[in-house]
Amino acid sequence: MADLRTAVHTSALTSANERLKEAAFHCSIQQRGDLFYLVATLPHRDGAGRKQQKIPLGRTTLQQAEAKAFLLGSQLRNNAFNWHDWAQAEGNNTFITCGEFRKRARMIYEQRYTGEGSWTAKWYQALKKLPPDGTPCTRGILVATVEAMKPKSASRRDKGFVLSTVAKTLEIEGHEDVLAASKGYGRADVVPRDLPTDEQILENYKKIRLPHFKWMFGAIAIFGLRPHEAATVQFDEDGYAEIDERTKTGFHVTPPNPSAWVEIFKPYDIVRPNYPISKITTACNAHNIRVCGVEFPLYHLRHCFAIRCMEKAVPMDVAAGLMGHSPEEHYRTYRRWLNRERYKKMLKGLDL
Repeated sequence: MADLRTAVHTSALTSANERLKEAAFHCSIQQRGDLFYLVATLPHRDGAGRKQQKIPLGRTTLQQAEAKAFLLGSQLRNNAFNWHDWAQAEGNNTFITCGEFRKRARMIYEQRYTGEGSWTAKWYQALKKLPPDGTPCTRGILVATVEAMKPKSASRRDKGFVLSTVAKTLEIEGHEDVLAASKGYGRADVVPRDLPTDEQILENYKKIRLPHFKWMFGAIAIFGLRPHEAATVQFDEDGYAEIDERTKTGFHVTPPNPSAWVEIFKPYDIVRPNYPISKITTACNAHNIRVCGVEFPLYHLRHCFAIRCMEKAVPMDVAAGLMGHSPEEHYRTYRRWLNRERYKKMLKGLDL
């Protein structure tokens, strides 16, 4: 019976689209689950050019969707289409522009956080992806903004989460769809890296010319920092790195690993790069790789720190704490880097 109902419904949707075609309306109806969409070649929301886009109608009936499609087709035929007319269709009962969305996002951020690290690295980067200030900031606009980002990327996941968080706080209907659009990224999608050996790290360190980027490379290698954490890291009297509480995972401390590298990298003689936190990683990688011929980016050094902890049998929960994330995240991220040789090295000396 369910198959029969599905067949009947599919036939009805096909018939509706055939009627639109017969009327020479250049649009169609699509359905995903219980959600309907109108599809047509429409002007960009900032007015620059045209492309095929979707107008989400939400949960409605096929008959209502067809009526909306005829309205859209008529507007397109008469050059009368305007995105403002479709703000309500996109599920935005409270009109808000992208400019107001950005202002409110800043207020929300200041209520929840004290530092500027996350704002510069994530929130601002997400908000600037939105159309110009006067554009209606509807559910459809937000979803389209996220869907325009690279699929299955960390950037899409993080920026989509920010936009959905603000939309939820502002009670924009359909904020769940914004979050759903951001998903699909996982560690299985990350391209496995050919991590350098300790010897290769030392060899590439010698290639770096500028002292501040040389210091940053060494600090990340020896303490397993996230590259942007080099912008604020300090050191206590025992030589442990202190990660600022305003960073991604809050305050934590990390010892040098291996300690022998302290004499080589001299991390306590701080020569910090004078770059904004949002640009410091890109600037350092550009100099190291393009100018000096370093064979890998900075984040590889953090991965190598994690592998070094594994090889030295540092308990997983301890290693996770040193790197500023949960044991579960630590395991999911780094177990893939344990190749056959590293496993053998770990198992040597164990009484099995």
